[in-house]
Order: sequence, then structure tokens, then C-alpha cells
Amino acid sequence: KGLAEEIADIRYQNTDRAGYLYFLLRVTPEKLEACRTALKKLLDGLPTLKISPESIQIAGKVIPAFLLRKMESSWIHAQTLASFMSIGYPADFVEKLPTVFKEVKPEEIEKAFAANTRNYILISGKTK
Repeated sequence: KGLAEEIADIRYQNTDRAGYLYFLLRVTPEKLEACRTALKKLLDGLPTLKISPESIQIAGKVIPAFLLRKMESSWIHAQTLASFMSIGYPADFVEKLPTVFKEVKPEEIEKAFAANTRNYILISGKTK
């Protein structure tokens, strides 16, 4: 928190082999290493992250709105649908997200994080 000047994009892509979590952050050169360290710490903590019911409620409001705003672009809409449909979600999954967030239990999210976030490769770069 407070390291990035802007969070320009966050994207999750999935294939049948791997999931990709993509962050596009704008960071000053002075804060770059601190930001890398903080991001690595965040990723390292995902397998043991504890989820509260309150955080699920907040996510249930933020994530659908974020996805719908991003999917105003035809390209991003197609890319997002393809990613989620490849892992079995229906085409109207975004419309169903508010209901899903009301029904999902913290333990289910914790179990998914523990199973799916143990390994990662952190790649960072900078623009000229």
C-alpha cells in the first residue's frame, strides 16, 4: 500500500495448464525494489491467507464492477470469457458473481489458495 502511483491493470488468465495473475503497476524508480519485495511477500502469503466473511462481502461488490468495467472493451471481454469458460464457467458468469460471493465460504477460498498458489514465477520489468 502506498508504493504504486497507479494500479493500471490487474488481470487473471487461465489455460488448461496454468493460471496467470498479471499486475500492471506504475512505480517510481525509488520505490521499485520495495514494490517488488511487497509483491513477493503478498504472493508468498497466498497459500496460507486467512479470508474473513467481511473481505468476501467487499470483494463481491468490487470484483463484478471491476470486471464489467474492463469488459467494455470487446477484446478484453472475449479474452476474459475465454479464460473463465476454459475452466468450466458459463458465459454469463459475471452476472452470477454477486450470488457466488454471497454463497462462498472463507474455507473454500482458503483451500483454493492453498492448492493453486504454492508456485509462481515473478517477472517484473520497466518501460523506457
